[in-house]
Amino acid sequence: MRRRPLLIALWMASLLWFAAMAAFVEWRLGPQGATPLPDTSLTGHTADSLTAWAAGMTEAGRALVLGPYRLMDTVFPLLLALTLAITGGRRRWWLGALAGTYALLDLAENASIAAILGAAPAVPSADQVARASLLTIAKWITVIPATALGLWLFLTELRGKTCGSP
Repeated sequence: MRRRPLLIALWMASLLWFAAMAAFVEWRLGPQGATPLPDTSLTGHTADSLTAWAAGMTEAGRALVLGPYRLMDTVFPLLLALTLAITGGRRRWWLGALAGTYALLDLAENASIAAILGAAPAVPSADQVARASLLTIAKWITVIPATALGLWLFLTELRGKTCGSP
């Protein structure tokens, strides 16, 4: 497959997957008391905020977060990292490295938050809260610039200028 159609397909897949996750959160998790999700916080977490989040949701909400939503939130960072890595190409290998770092941080964050939710109603330990909080903040520190730079490179390529090598 040529580079331009592949990039378009990957960016569209990433966008559509993200939109599906947002719709799932709004229509399925919201009514179950599972929102806002902890991984949307740019500033991390406290034991109180994580405990209140876990305690405020229904059992159905807990099952949705730990089941279908967790699967969706496992696929997305991998899909976005692949999209960004291919957008950067060989000449901009650092974008793939930054995207891969983001994906690893997001997956670790998901596991950390799932462990806290799985142990609810117990109050999470200070170590669990610190780990989840650090991973959430680090995820945002990597994904925001990686996505902004990747999108800029993608749009540059669409305008007909080469942004990376295949």
